Amino acid sequence: MVPVFDAENNIEAHMIVHLLKRSGIDARIMGEHLQGAVGELPAHGNVRVVVDEGDVEEARRIISAWESDQAPPVDAPPVSARKGTYSGFVGLLAGAVIASAFWLWAYNSPIESDSADYDGDGVIDEFYHWRGGFATLIEGDRNGDGDIDIRYHFSRRLGIDDSESDDDFNGTFEVQTKFRNAALFKDSIDFNDDGLPERTNHYVDGVLTRSEFVHPSRRYLRKEEHYEHGRLKSARWDADDDGELDTTIEYGIYGEEVTGTGAGQSALDAQAARLQATIDADIETLETYLADDLSYAHNTGWVETKSEYLATVESETLDYLSAEPRDVEVRIYGDIAVLTGLADMTGLLRGEPVALTIRFLEVSRRVGESWQLTAWQSVRFIDD
Repeated sequence: MVPVFDAENNIEAHMIVHLLKRSGIDARIMGEHLQGAVGELPAHGNVRVVVDEGDVEEARRIISAWESDQAPPVDAPPVSARKGTYSGFVGLLAGAVIASAFWLWAYNSPIESDSADYDGDGVIDEFYHWRGGFATLIEGDRNGDGDIDIRYHFSRRLGIDDSESDDDFNGTFEVQTKFRNAALFKDSIDFNDDGLPERTNHYVDGVLTRSEFVHPSRRYLRKEEHYEHGRLKSARWDADDDGELDTTIEYGIYGEEVTGTGAGQSALDAQAARLQATIDADIETLETYLADDLSYAHNTGWVETKSEYLATVESETLDYLSAEPRDVEVRIYGDIAVLTGLADMTGLLRGEPVALTIRFLEVSRRVGESWQLTAWQSVRFIDD
């Protein structure tokens, strides 16, 4: 097939196809895409009308004649600049009447339709509907099963308005999409086909910025994702299913999860193993979770090195009985993990019982598949 016409938009392309077909020439459209198939939006030279090689010369002659009919006469006499106020008013009024007549015709003209079978399998892939030269509806069958699974709706003033799609091809249009200035604005997805969306995506200038996930039955916000330049940066989610977003997740440049699971979870696991070894006074195990350059600052301001801290635990000067972290947030920066949160502690200090809650800042460094504590700082937390 040989290109014979570069269309400004899909509507113009279909007009040329009809023109050629009336002359017995089989013509097709190439480069036609649903999202760009808007009568008033430019196709950027991607939409072309093609014909068989043997019909090229005749097709170009027909198209050339059609273009000549569309062009205004080049020798039309200029409008006199000396018509005066009255004639100017008459011209303005005539223009308004003509414009009104055009829009009246456009809004009341019959709906025209066309279709396209791109792969030639006998199943229509796209249906086009327009009125007065403007697209009103485009429908598509993406998987070739004979059922419409996507629709685009258009308005004359704004172009593409909204769309609906059946992305799991089960007959229900679970994805609803809104456009603003021909760019994605918001879409919602109803995964379980109950009429209520479980996910809503928000866009700025067509770029994804935020996603919200709602619990399918209890209908509260379960997770919220934030994007930067379309890339997932962070998320907050409800880890204990109590209706509050209590856990923060951050993602690396390649989309790798750094909290909640993966690297973040392994840092939490290392913290739990280290605290248990401290309670058990298991010096051999505890040593593997402590960096050689450890700085361990107790809530009293008492700072110990690795060897000093191990000696304290072994001597039972400070005998830990329990340590229960809560409200922990994890941030991963390459091979560094920063953990913050609260911990409820009980123990014996020189034989005297101690019970307190601390707010801690922990910095650990990745070593192999685990983490070693390199810095610890805590202050006593008093809940008013």
